[in-house]
Amino acid sequence: PNQCCYLNLGSKTALAIYKKKDRYFQLVQNIYSGNVVPKNAEQLFAYHMLMDPGIDLVTLSGDAGVGKTLLAISAGYTQVFSRYDRLSIFRPTNELGEELGFRPGTLEEKFAPWTKPIYDAFYIMLGFNKKHAPITNMAASPKKKSGSKKIAQMESFALSEKPQGVHAAVQSLIDNGYLMMSPINFIQGQNFFN
Repeated sequence: PNQCCYLNLGSKTALAIYKKKDRYFQLVQNIYSGNVVPKNAEQLFAYHMLMDPGIDLVTLSGDAGVGKTLLAISAGYTQVFSRYDRLSIFRPTNELGEELGFRPGTLEEKFAPWTKPIYDAFYIMLGFNKKHAPITNMAASPKKKSGSKKIAQMESFALSEKPQGVHAAVQSLIDNGYLMMSPINFIQGQNFFN
């Protein structure tokens, strides 16, 4: 089920995902949202599966820097308001190299070093990496909830607050209940709905 395939016919190649239950190959179109564009077949397969409502769990593996976090966060954020109520992001807190030891402060302050890839993803997704580029509301959908207008306003405010804008945008999403970030250490026993 959901096997990613290259279908070759002479010099032409198509990308498809095999839907075992329905016994057909689903063509993989070049879908993307906003400022995140898959750059190769593997990223395109991953993004397609992340956006497929028929797939409950997608596990991405690969070397550092291949786009796993960016694609996953982009696909999740795109589906908030149209399909889901909130995007929940869990990160492991494994350290590379020597341990830094005890960190003072709140859980959020201690977790901050592991949230940098999340902020980096939002930096790209919300268009902060483009000079004078307007922020596009990637959650735009005809079925979106009324909260998405508020999100668009928060994103516009965040753009005007460069360079801290991405932090303001992410914090606004958190404050309004559309985004949750947490160390994976504390996921046990939690319940998640929609």
